[in-house]
Amino acid sequence: FARSTWDSFQASIQHPDHPFALIHGDFHAQNMMLRAACKNAGRKGGAALSVFDWSEVGPGCPMTDLGQMMISDVPREVWKSHGLDLVKDYWNALLARGVDEYSFPFDRCWALFETAGVQKWIWLFPIMAKFVPPHTLVFFQRQLEAFIADHGDYDSYQIHSSMLLLL
Repeated sequence: FARSTWDSFQASIQHPDHPFALIHGDFHAQNMMLRAACKNAGRKGGAALSVFDWSEVGPGCPMTDLGQMMISDVPREVWKSHGLDLVKDYWNALLARGVDEYSFPFDRCWALFETAGVQKWIWLFPIMAKFVPPHTLVFFQRQLEAFIADHGDYDSYQIHSSMLLLL
């Protein structure tokens, strides 16, 4: 937390290698709904995903939402088996929508996936501690620890938040 200052946040988001996007901010399964058999439902014509509750939308790393959702809702076995393919699909969708693969190469996308969701959860834990039952915190702690074990324990994680909560 000591490195999570306004100055470090500003330096990070102003760095030329820092991708910047408008993110949902509370991206988890309870804020999603699947609509079955939708005509415009993606490359395979299956279900379409609707995302709602945009109350925490703001600027951030484009991989934060995906990482947060994986830690929040996805069993370890699934992200270990399918996480790489999911991030590749996401990255390819970004490229199809105009993101330049040289300014945002896949290895950068993957590294951000490995860190951004963890950073969000480290920021979120002290806030959740006031509002959720202990067994829920234990579940998320175990998910976070497993994600870090599977994706690398980086020397440092920076907590980036553009949101102010008054507790």
